[in-house]
Amino acid sequence: MSFIPVVMTNSYLVVSNQTDVFDPELVGKEIVLPDAESVSKLIDGQNYIELTPDTLYQQQVSDFFMQQKIRTNTIAVVPDFDLATELVKYHLGMTVTTNYVIDKYDLRKDDTVNIYRLPENLISLDMGISYKSDDDAAINQMVDLIMNFMNTKKNNKEL
Repeated sequence: MSFIPVVMTNSYLVVSNQTDVFDPELVGKEIVLPDAESVSKLIDGQNYIELTPDTLYQQQVSDFFMQQKIRTNTIAVVPDFDLATELVKYHLGMTVTTNYVIDKYDLRKDDTVNIYRLPENLISLDMGISYKSDDDAAINQMVDLIMNFMNTKKNNKEL
């Protein structure tokens, strides 16, 4: 198997107004957290919604929490970013999610959440193409088509 990275996306912490760390002054702003310590201060001891543990992304988040000695009160374990983020939108704690999901739910205009961008070197999501590395013309053509499409999207700033 081969993997070609297509896009790397930042991770975001979305915090509901029902947490101890919600700040009404930060509504509508995207705050960039500079380091692991600032992330830890926000998350430690809070109600948290996580993805199912079988996802590589949740494993990455859980490893980060363990390394930083972050303790959370897990209030839900859900199968995807959408549901986790939607629960935060409806005032249930906080979660780590993607820019795509934040845009999907128009959270930058929501006055009940704070949005923090996590440092890339701590938690990020690489999206790409995994394929059989056989020298198959059809597979190579498909990979080329997908890469051209994604590069066009990147160049048009749609990703």
